[in-house]
Amino acid sequence: MQLTLSYESKPSFQISTLLGMLISLGIFNRITFIAFLIFPSLTLIRRYLRAKPSLAVLITSFAVTSFIFVCIDTYIFSSEEWVIAPLNNLIYNSSTENLSKHGLHPRYTHLLINIPQIIGPAIIPFFFRNHYKTSIPYLSIFSGLFFLSLIPHQELRFLIPLLPLICICVDFKNFVKPDTAEKVMKLWCAFNLVFAVIMGSGHQRGVLEVLNHLHTDGYQGPQIWWKTYSPPTWILGYHELTVDSRVPETYSKNLVVDLMGADNDDVVEAVTKLGETLLITPRSSIPLLEQMNNTALHLEKLWSYEWNLDMDHFDITDLRTFRPGIDVYRATLA
Repeated sequence: MQLTLSYESKPSFQISTLLGMLISLGIFNRITFIAFLIFPSLTLIRRYLRAKPSLAVLITSFAVTSFIFVCIDTYIFSSEEWVIAPLNNLIYNSSTENLSKHGLHPRYTHLLINIPQIIGPAIIPFFFRNHYKTSIPYLSIFSGLFFLSLIPHQELRFLIPLLPLICICVDFKNFVKPDTAEKVMKLWCAFNLVFAVIMGSGHQRGVLEVLNHLHTDGYQGPQIWWKTYSPPTWILGYHELTVDSRVPETYSKNLVVDLMGADNDDVVEAVTKLGETLLITPRSSIPLLEQMNNTALHLEKLWSYEWNLDMDHFDITDLRTFRPGIDVYRATLA
């Protein structure tokens, strides 16, 4: 099958069918896939307007593939209503109130913080005098970066799909001295080794260590996770387990309340409903814990793990938020 498409050719039925299927697969895999398509899609509009039968094939292929996915999801979740995963995802993430549970960020976070963390020194040949600027991968990079930056919840992992595209578009040809490109490459390799350790091993590592500790210790009872990413609770090995973003009306003995980016009042409310519980939170939360301890809550530290990096809650006005570590407290009402 010929998959290439020149700028002057009309899209074939085969390519249109495959393109419709891939677009549907990408969207049902993750709704943010749309953000990476918008700018590149503009390059196809003219050709598809000149080939309306091919456009009809693309739309049909997309619709049929999407319907199959909807049927599969509806069957898996045994739902009486159609389960349209991308639509449900879009509705949830369009609410700022929902996003605030996961943490809100300035609109410049992706551009000024996350992108430099992803490409490091390669930012120099990527942004300056780059002859790939009119390519489809380059358009996809800026499409994803632009539209994802409109969303107030901005995690670095949302930009991971950009990494292979950026590697394609890094341009070393415009350096005046050949050895400059070599130095940038060496610096880029060193950067990736350092961040492989920081982001791949240190960042939020303590979440797994705490879960392993609770499993080994045989802890049975409620626990609140605060200011961490959602804990993979399967590690606990519980046969009966309730996981919720709040304290539900009914729950099993082993309850995990995932408060993520909630504020102090939500923590106090959860402890009030539970009575005595475990509170697991990174050490960057110490300033917030001090506001609650002995006034709203009584906190007793039970266990700690030092090699945990929480890079999501830095506050330059309080250097204690930069401290590594994660702690397990027994929380009761003061």
